[in-house]
Amino acid sequence: MSMLEPINSRKSKSLPDGWRWIRLERLVTDAKSGFACGERDSKGVIQLRMNNVDIRGNFVWNEFIRVPASSQMIVEYMLEPDDVLFNNTNSVELVGKSALFQGHDEPIVYSNHFTRIRTDQNELLPRFLVSWVNYQWNLGVFANICNRWVGQSAVKPDKLLALDFPLPPLAKQKRIASILNEQMAAVEQARKAAEERFEAVQALKMAYLRHGFRQLGQQLPKSWRWQKFGDLAEFKNGINFTADQKGKGILTLDVLNMYSNSICISTDELYRVNMNPSHEYLLKPNDILIVRSSVKREGVGWPALFPGHTEPVIFCGFLIRARLISKQISSQFIAYYLRQEHIRDLVIGKSGTGTITNISQLNLKSIEIPVPPLKKQNRITAILKKQMDRVDHIYNAVTEEQLAVVTLPSTLLRCAFSGEL
Repeated sequence: MSMLEPINSRKSKSLPDGWRWIRLERLVTDAKSGFACGERDSKGVIQLRMNNVDIRGNFVWNEFIRVPASSQMIVEYMLEPDDVLFNNTNSVELVGKSALFQGHDEPIVYSNHFTRIRTDQNELLPRFLVSWVNYQWNLGVFANICNRWVGQSAVKPDKLLALDFPLPPLAKQKRIASILNEQMAAVEQARKAAEERFEAVQALKMAYLRHGFRQLGQQLPKSWRWQKFGDLAEFKNGINFTADQKGKGILTLDVLNMYSNSICISTDELYRVNMNPSHEYLLKPNDILIVRSSVKREGVGWPALFPGHTEPVIFCGFLIRARLISKQISSQFIAYYLRQEHIRDLVIGKSGTGTITNISQLNLKSIEIPVPPLKKQNRITAILKKQMDRVDHIYNAVTEEQLAVVTLPSTLLRCAFSGEL
């Protein structure tokens, strides 16, 4: 049996006409892992790390490190055009993402988190290989075969090279690689355009909020008054519980329920905890909830209203509840006001210099709010609701567009390796 003949055990696997199964190791002339280096040298050589390859198979050059390396090491680990760089060590979800190196204006080496793969280009085109490797990553192949440790996983080169590879004739590889290159470029343009539209929607939302409260910073009308949030509401931190308490019991509102464009919280996906809390943790309709703590700083300070529920509902310790003490104050008016970016910046302040950002009741209570008569509050919130409903409609359309763009690469790769291109 010659090198390129199908292996008998794989004959049952369906391939397009003219394709054949072969172990990847038979098509690879070199597979070399990079080197570890904890030192930095501003005049050293660029060393690529995990963050320098994205999930779309592109190199990321806006942030890289330089390390000391001898001339011999640079020669040994330097990337050349048409090298495939396989991310052998990462999280389970990211291990296996790969990119095709096409050159740079100075020498580039790579860390031990990568394996450099060179092929026999008379048999296998590197561009065709990298597309197939990223297709396997999309399918979850590397997540299944990786060795796992706490917070990290790895696919050793021998496991990668032992994979069965569907090899078409060289002319077919060139055709497929050319089509994929053109289509992926179009997908990338569509992705960037969708991101720009998403950012425009977010900007529109903030513009509506700024316009709705445009009196801020100006001399207020006689019927308006500045009041501290602490004088308008009673505050309560949520209740803490452990993960093993989740299950049967009382409905609980968590941080993940908070993030929606609507001013009201969706109660469709509440979970239950096994506890019998005191009544002080029960929510009432129109209670304002604010995200108190999160690993994502941009999520902290986000306010939303509890719309009510047919069952009792409590709230978790990552949230603060503000319950207004006057019927002359609209909860919607306050919640919309707190959603303004500059107000949330005031609430957050310098909190959370570590991995988690926390805000305090003290920060919230000190926020000054321009309060008009109730009729004016209701008029402002009615206008904002109409505007936000319009934004939600656009937001949903843009989100669907983004989802469609995200799934396109997997569809194109599936078509490519099933012979449909």
